[in-house]
Amino acid sequence: FPGLAHLLEHLLFYGGERYRKDERLMSWVQRQAGDVNATTLARHSAFFFEVAAEGLADGVMRLQEMLQAPLLLRDDIQREVAVIDAENGLIQQHELSRREAAVRHAAIAPAAFRRFQVGDAGSLGEDFLALQAALRDFHRSHYVARRMQLWLQGPQSLEVLGELATRFATGLAPGEAPPPAPPLSLGEPPQLQLAVSSQPALWRCPLIALSDNVTLLREFLLDEAPGSLMAGLRQRGMAEDVALNWLYQ
Repeated sequence: FPGLAHLLEHLLFYGGERYRKDERLMSWVQRQAGDVNATTLARHSAFFFEVAAEGLADGVMRLQEMLQAPLLLRDDIQREVAVIDAENGLIQQHELSRREAAVRHAAIAPAAFRRFQVGDAGSLGEDFLALQAALRDFHRSHYVARRMQLWLQGPQSLEVLGELATRFATGLAPGEAPPPAPPLSLGEPPQLQLAVSSQPALWRCPLIALSDNVTLLREFLLDEAPGSLMAGLRQRGMAEDVALNWLYQ
């Protein structure tokens, strides 16, 4: 089922037995005037929310339940397959997403890097019973302690944040650690032609593997101060903008 991880990301927001409908994380955060979102990339999914400090514990408990004990009901699955199918249609018209897909498709290895990550009605199919079983198997294998990280930030003391993290981890199956990420082989610079309005140039940086290094490089690339790379490119008429996307880790 290409797109299975992406579909599961959507379905987790439906919550579990305790927090449903208006009490699930997304609806609750929106009532708090906070922010909430998620993304699924080549090897991981990330969920994040931001609320006022006094609401952090309540938000973490909602996050805990939706990640640990989702309902994954067939009606919800059918609804979200339609949502993802529409999302894929929009992505096909989004230039940045099309360029990223072209970069992934040009990779030689691993083969999984080239897989259809978004999904659509065709890849996910209409056998919702089989899809439900696949979603439950995927969740059971990947949403486990050894494959998850929790990041907490707030004005609370480290002791309070630590207690909150311990509560979050309660009930998580230990599971198996993920295998090391296979090395990414991009091969020779591909000749790609896309029908886009801009004229993008691609600079590949396969040796930058640490998140701190990526963050530092992004700061240098996006700096618009006099003498910066951005300023020099604009002065020479070579580029209007620069973006850094971390597609694989």
